[in-house]
Amino acid sequence: ILIAILWGIRPILQKKLLNDISAETVMVIGGTLYFVLICIYTYFNKDKVFNELSKVNYEQKKIFVMISIIGFIASILYYNALSRESSTKVVTITSIWPIFAILFGVIILNEKFNPKLLIAVVVILFLVNYIEN
Repeated sequence: ILIAILWGIRPILQKKLLNDISAETVMVIGGTLYFVLICIYTYFNKDKVFNELSKVNYEQKKIFVMISIIGFIASILYYNALSRESSTKVVTITSIWPIFAILFGVIILNEKFNPKLLIAVVVILFLVNYIEN
């Protein structure tokens, strides 16, 4: 639940910044601070991290690059949407990502499709949208 609370407050604070600062600047400052925090986190976990870095293979490196590019593009789209729309609207729309995660999990990872999980996600999204409107 703590994760949900932390992720829930994030767009509110981001929207507060976007009222006065451009999406590009918010992304750059936020990304820089995130990088600093990752460096600190790495320092405290250096043995594990540096030991595993040498073991990352080519296929894994390609996946890391894809994740980074996808995340970067998603961040650009997210911050631009958040700068133009209400935080509740943007969060509601972007909350459909679990549906795509289920779909891609089945297609890419050959995970078993669970219709109950899909129905639960759809119901939750419907309720969130219903409450907002």
